Amino acid sequence: MKHLRILAAIAAMVSTGVLARAEAGPTRPVTGQALFQAHCAACHGADGSGAAGPDLHGVVNRPAAGVPDFAYSAALRRSGKIWTPRELQAFLIRPQAAVPGTRMAYPGGTAADAAAIVVYLGTLN
Repeated sequence: MKHLRILAAIAAMVSTGVLARAEAGPTRPVTGQALFQAHCAACHGADGSGAAGPDLHGVVNRPAAGVPDFAYSAALRRSGKIWTPRELQAFLIRPQAAVPGTRMAYPGGTAADAAAIVVYLGTLN
């Protein structure tokens, strides 16, 4: 009888989407890390090393163009932005709209993906 109640509860959570949101919510760091690896890691390091793009370790709440010795675009240097979670998310959704003239090649993504990546980046501080 106890097993039937558990199965009924799980069925109710699945049918309402609660279980899916709990397991694969867009703001989980694990989801963000996977998205970072898929979309960002080819250019950006997250461990103190950068590649084509600046290292993103500690990027949350850092001034834009804040990694010493990285050749940022003039547009990003002039932006005056602080990479708050909100600013980072807007930049990841539409980089050229957020900072016209940026050299970041990433075309942008969904709000859910951007939010998950920002949550992950927040764990790197």
